[in-house]
Amino acid sequence: MDMLFKFILGIVIIAGLVYFIIALRKKLITPRVVDAKGRQAVNYFIDFKHVDLPDLEGDAAFLELATVKYKTDNGYCVASTVNDARLKEFIKTNYQLELSQFTVTTRQFL
Repeated sequence: MDMLFKFILGIVIIAGLVYFIIALRKKLITPRVVDAKGRQAVNYFIDFKHVDLPDLEGDAAFLELATVKYKTDNGYCVASTVNDARLKEFIKTNYQLELSQFTVTTRQFL
């Protein structure tokens, strides 16, 4: 009986540690921030390849999806309340770009 209790306790502890590590990793990979409108958002970097930079800062439809934090050499850093797939679809549709012409990624700020 004592051996069974130790085994179950060990499983519970290991499961708790695994859950904690996964939750912590997710928070570090996709850090949440509060955007300019007070909504929970994720930081994304939108990089363009071999195309002129579209004016995301002046696009009212884009600003409904994300807040531009700053401009980079080849794109933008944005805080968005929608996921990366929806941002990609928006850019692809509204700016008539192929997926090979831009990337939408998360990076952790240090």
